[in-house]
Parts: sequence; structure tokens; C-alpha cells
Amino acid sequence: MTTSQDQEQQLELETRSAEETTAFLDEIETEFDPEVALEKEQQDKAQKQNEIDAKQMALEATQEGVLVGMGIVDTMVKEFVDPRMEIDESNAIAISQAAAPVILKYNVSPPPWAVKYKEEIALGVAVLGLSASLFMQHRQLKKHDLEAKRAELERAQQEQSESTQH
Repeated sequence: MTTSQDQEQQLELETRSAEETTAFLDEIETEFDPEVALEKEQQDKAQKQNEIDAKQMALEATQEGVLVGMGIVDTMVKEFVDPRMEIDESNAIAISQAAAPVILKYNVSPPPWAVKYKEEIALGVAVLGLSASLFMQHRQLKKHDLEAKRAELERAQQEQSESTQH
């Protein structure tokens, strides 16, 4: 009986082996289907491109943030140090381009919504910059007007004192 049991086990192993082999071969065929392989390759490329795009957007958003900061610093320098001092655009851009990668390196990144709304934020920054510029021009014009009035008063007082002396 042991021979007959051995034969049954051998037959079962061969049958299983044939079924498993067929299943394995079917799996290999579907895994290596050229269309499936191309589709997977395209998906991988698209995912890599999305990652590159996200990194580029984060870099640009960070640069915009640094430019905003530079604008604020420029305004404060003019306000509190000397109105003739300024951070010119080329220096501000150079700082933003150098600082953005460092900021991203240390994961000091803008929130996801800021990256998503980069263009809107850039518009807001431009409007704020224009507003600050107009405000500074207005203050400067008022200062010049005040200085002109003082000079006119001094001239009038000088003329009056000269006319009373004669």
C-alpha cells in the first residue's frame, strides 16, 4: 500500500505542479505584457514629473516669500534708517535665489495652500509692493511740500526783516 500511496502523492504533486506552473506562466505573461509595461513606465514618468513640478513650485513660492521679506526689510530700512537707502531689485532677487534652496533644505517650506495659490500670492505681493511704493512717494512729496513751505516762510521773514531795516 505504501507504493500506491506514494504513486498518488506523486500524481498529486505533478498535477499541482502543472497547475502552479500554468498559473505562474500566466502571471508572468500579464506582468510582462508590453502594453502594461509601457503604461507603468508612463505612470512612473508622470509621477516623477509631478514630483519635479512640485519641487519647482515650492522653490518658486519660497523665492516669492523671500522677495516679500526683502521688500519689508527695504521699507523698514527706508523708514527707520535712511530714506535714501534701498535694496535694489537685483540684490533682492539674488538673495531670494540663494535663500530659497537653503530654506527648502531645512524643511522650512511654505504651507501647501501657499504653493497651490502661488500666482494669487504673487499678485497680492505685487499690489502690496505698489501700495508701499505709493505710500512712500506720498510721504516724500509731503515732506518736500513741507520743506518748500518752510523755505518760503523763511524767505518771507527775511524779506520782511530787510524791508523793516531799510
